[in-house]
Order: sequence, then C-alpha cells, then structure tokens
Amino acid sequence: MLSVVAVVVLGLVAIPGRVVAVQGADTAVINMEPGQVMLEFVGQMVDVPTTTLPGSNQFGFLSFIRGLKAIFMTDGPPFDRTTAKFGFVTRATTTREIANGPLVVITREGVTRISFTPCPWCLSPSVGIINPSLSIPVFLIQTSTLRQQVIIDNDTRSFSVVNINTITETRPFDLGGTQFQLGEVGQIFRTSLAGQLDPDGQTEGHFAGHAVGVANSNVVSPAQ
Repeated sequence: MLSVVAVVVLGLVAIPGRVVAVQGADTAVINMEPGQVMLEFVGQMVDVPTTTLPGSNQFGFLSFIRGLKAIFMTDGPPFDRTTAKFGFVTRATTTREIANGPLVVITREGVTRISFTPCPWCLSPSVGIINPSLSIPVFLIQTSTLRQQVIIDNDTRSFSVVNINTITETRPFDLGGTQFQLGEVGQIFRTSLAGQLDPDGQTEGHFAGHAVGVANSNVVSPAQ
C-alpha cells in the first residue's frame, strides 16, 4: 500500500543508531517503501575526463513518482525531456574498473540530486562537460549519496547499472496546493537501469529504469 504520510517536519533528531523525524509544518512525505517501485528514470550519461579514472555525469528526468501519478499522465504534448517537471543529475567518480572477458565492471561513488525543475543538462549536455563545476539554477528537492556498479558488454555495447542511494537531504515542494517531500533523510532506494552506448564510443549513452525502496532499520518513520 502506498505510504504518503502527512507529517509535521521541523527537522531531524539523531539518537544512537537512528534518525527520527521531528514534527513542525504539514507536509505529505512520499516514503521510499521497501520493495515498491517509487521512481522511474529516463536519462543519458557522459564520461568526464580526469587525471586518473574517468568520472561520469548522468542526467535526465523522472517519468514516474509513486503517489504523484497524475502529473505524469497528460493528453497534451508528448511526455519527454522538454515537458518533464522533475529532473535529476548524478555526478559520480570511478573508483575501480575490472575487465572480465567482453565485460567491463565499473564501480563509482557520488551524489544524486533530484529537482522540481526540468533537467537543464538534457537540453544542453555539453554544459556539464565543458564546465562540470558550473552551478545550474534548479529547485532541489532531494540529495543522496550513491554507490554505483556499471556492467558494460563490449560485444553488444549495452550496459546495466545498479545504484544504492541513501538520502542525505530533502526539501518540501508545492504541487497543486499540497506540500510534498520526496523521502526522508536516511531512507534508501535501489535503482536498476539498462542502457545502450552511443555508436561512436563508450563516453556517451542513454538509459532508463526504476528505483525501489530498501528497508533501513536506522530510520524511524513518523507516527501515522
């Protein structure tokens, strides 16, 4: 069952080994429910050259948020990167690469940010490549740390991705007169993506997939 919980959130209080929501102003929290598909992603990736192992910028838009289904259903223009209302950007640093026959296994760590604004990099990907430190104005609603495993099949030029994200910051946003919050600090979600590298090299590609909530015993949800 969907858990969109109305709570009063002022902040968070840490007690040994746990994070507890403290109540303050009415907000509908969309919790990352274990085992439930909570988010769906459509995006692209661009490798970022560095002096050691390459980094990766991954960006796109959300095509689904559990509890906000209506906003993604429209009879208007096609739903795509130009009409999406929620964007995301991941900046990840490669920590290890392993060759395994036709496969390349890549481990990365980084940060994912979800915004209540369209994805600016989707319309101009080169911005993030030319100046990766450039700050693009967006209304951030969630920040999370990321551990990522990418498996590239050099024979088919396809790849799969698994991300484990732990939420570190959230910010309420207003939608149709209701204030929502996407998850709570400490909640975890697991993202599975499938993609295809562009024909000319392994530095660019496109992907799509979904995220499910993962149980975290260190987080205590507000009383319902």
